[in-house]
Amino acid sequence: MASLVPTQPMLHHEVEEEFSHVQLEIVHCELCGDYHPPDLHLTRFTPYDDEEPAEA
Repeated sequence: MASLVPTQPMLHHEVEEEFSHVQLEIVHCELCGDYHPPDLHLTRFTPYDDEEPAEA
């Protein structure tokens, strides 16, 4: 199995530079508890359908 620790820092830097245009910012979302890009939830997240009343 290949090591995930970079053994050649210059190669690691070149790879990061090559793919810098496809990097995504991922954050932990307090609304849904998942990790995703920060602009995914443009409206408030509700865990139930708005037409059904929420159970108390």
